[in-house]
Amino acid sequence: MEQAQRGVQDVLSISTEVHVFHHARLEKDHARLEKDHARLEKDHARLEKDHARLEKDHVRLDLDHEVSQNDRDFSLLARLARTACTNDRADDLSTLFDPIMDFSFGNFSKARILKLSQDLGFVEA
Repeated sequence: MEQAQRGVQDVLSISTEVHVFHHARLEKDHARLEKDHARLEKDHARLEKDHARLEKDHVRLDLDHEVSQNDRDFSLLARLARTACTNDRADDLSTLFDPIMDFSFGNFSKARILKLSQDLGFVEA
């Protein structure tokens, strides 16, 4: 009977050792997974920050483009107004245009007006 009890105890001892080994391995794997998860969260946060910065840069570029386009669109009118300014006073804008420059005629496309504006800029400089 003693040998049977010893055999059962050996089985229990081996079973406990396997269980402890298996448990330690699971804890090690769990720690590795937590470390990987923390690294992924850090990478994700960095990507979100980079994405937000890129969106901000894109908005700034769009705004810069819009401002420069508006500058070009109004440059002809601004140049004409500057030529009408004498002695620190501006004449009424209605006196700036002669009939050929009446934009309601449709003879001038936006591209043509911009080209005239650029040409006036070259003459003025």
